[in-house]
Amino acid sequence: MSASRFCLVAAALGCLLAPASKADAQAYGMADFVDHTDLNWFEPNELDLDGRMEPKRGYYFSYEKLAWAFTAERIEIGSPGLEVDSENPFPFDADEQTGRTQFRVDELTLVGFTPEDLNAIFGYEFVTDDMGDIVFITRTGFDDEGNQFTFQSPQLSATTFDQAFQSYNVQNGIQDAVPEASLGWGDRYEFGYNNGERGWRIGVLDGPVTRSEGVYGAGTNHPFDSLTDGNGAGQDNFYQVPPASDDVQGGGPVNEFLALGFGSVAVNFQLPDETNVLDANGNVVGNTYLTGFRDYMQNINPNVTVYGPINFIGSFGAIVDSNDFDDDEVVQIIDDIDGDLDGGFTFIVADLDGDGTIDEDEILSYTFDLDDAYTFNVFFDQVELRNRVEMDGVEWMLTHQIDQSHRLEQGRRDSLEFSYGVRFVRLEDEFSFLGLGSILGRTGVRTDIENQIVGPQVGLRYTRDRGKWDFTFDGRCLFGFNAADLDQNGVFGEELIPGAANRPAVGRTTTSVYGERFDEFSPVAELRVEARYKLTKALSVKVGYNAQYIANIHRASRATLYNAPDFGYADDSSDILVNGVTLGVEINR
Repeated sequence: MSASRFCLVAAALGCLLAPASKADAQAYGMADFVDHTDLNWFEPNELDLDGRMEPKRGYYFSYEKLAWAFTAERIEIGSPGLEVDSENPFPFDADEQTGRTQFRVDELTLVGFTPEDLNAIFGYEFVTDDMGDIVFITRTGFDDEGNQFTFQSPQLSATTFDQAFQSYNVQNGIQDAVPEASLGWGDRYEFGYNNGERGWRIGVLDGPVTRSEGVYGAGTNHPFDSLTDGNGAGQDNFYQVPPASDDVQGGGPVNEFLALGFGSVAVNFQLPDETNVLDANGNVVGNTYLTGFRDYMQNINPNVTVYGPINFIGSFGAIVDSNDFDDDEVVQIIDDIDGDLDGGFTFIVADLDGDGTIDEDEILSYTFDLDDAYTFNVFFDQVELRNRVEMDGVEWMLTHQIDQSHRLEQGRRDSLEFSYGVRFVRLEDEFSFLGLGSILGRTGVRTDIENQIVGPQVGLRYTRDRGKWDFTFDGRCLFGFNAADLDQNGVFGEELIPGAANRPAVGRTTTSVYGERFDEFSPVAELRVEARYKLTKALSVKVGYNAQYIANIHRASRATLYNAPDFGYADDSSDILVNGVTLGVEINR
């Protein structure tokens, strides 16, 4: 046989054998070529012009560092939408009494005083109009140097008083609180096997964990706070001075110990139904839970505020309430709000034995003046909020390659993978509130909710190979059942003392502990986009973006109710978006 004929026969034989081989001389050695010479004459020809058509085979491991954020919640601290009337130092009913500077002759007569008595004792003279109504009050007296003086002031009208002392609506001071969309760090591990057509994959999510906090208010160093957690246990440490005495001047405006504590952060609590005030038709017209007796005013000069909510009788704060600082006794009198000369309560006595002194057994009765009752606002000196969110989970998936080898293009290999399996996701959300100061003292609540989502999951992954680069688009959907476990514990009003001045009369420190479970259908949709660069055949580095949308989960901040005195929880589900970037490595065996 001639050489030319031999070459022709060899070429023909090569054409016959080529379809049965894998046409992969670049990727296979001689041994591989021999192993793949089975003749399948009618099998479709698989041909990749770049010589890189074989899918990955064997075991692989992937590690990624995560930087993710959870979507924030717009949380109102306090009962949502609740507004209350502001405190009024002069809460007089204009229809009955127009002000402390007004004289009610009928009331004075009931207690044994007449205008003539007031003229003789205090130097007051009343000028009346033709109808007998008082229009001017004239007072004659003497100044500190003994000089006589006379002044005349008009009697205020009800309309004038109403316009001068108007209350306003107090809304919750913090309308947009934590949690915030802060960034958290986590880790993700994946381990699997692929034989070229089928495989399995196990993924473990550890984190991310995000933390956010906020501190609101004028702070714990300004002179008017109560510093509940300070050395003075509620006393104004800014004014570390003793009460006034013969040798030492006090720190307050009239030389007594300063004790204010009006606060700066309004938090309106939903009050108990049991303390509602109803009208004749059964409609709620008020609530008495935050009502008590007040001691803001100095006795001798009742139009000056010298104390505040942190002052209450028999405890820390102001120690004396009298201009007579030589008196060793503690003298504190409830503010006489209705002006009838009975400050909060009075007692009836009689010298039964005629010895000229009142003994303990000669106090006949005590009378409470409920017209002096006063409704307080809750303004904390400082509010501290904290939120912590943690997400982790595990998944086990079976994978199937969908054949894409028929798509021929130089330098390109696409693959499509379908997966199915089961997945578990745990999302824990913890929220805490702490208020310092006010009429309540330290008040706080901590709510923890653990969302546990489990169910079947399906996924679809598309990979485009560009030589050294791979680009992957991965979508997954979890049809999850969510068992959300809630735990809450709180302490309401560490400085509440039943019956004390400047405190709700019926309020007391209350501890509350709750637990509950909520069942939800919580689907999870996840999208992963990755770019991978192959350093070697076995080692790659990758960067990507990950987004997960989870429906019907429970957040601790939304579940916390601001009810007095035992907080509470709500069955309130919402959606959350978790998204961020990933950076990792992948090893293929």
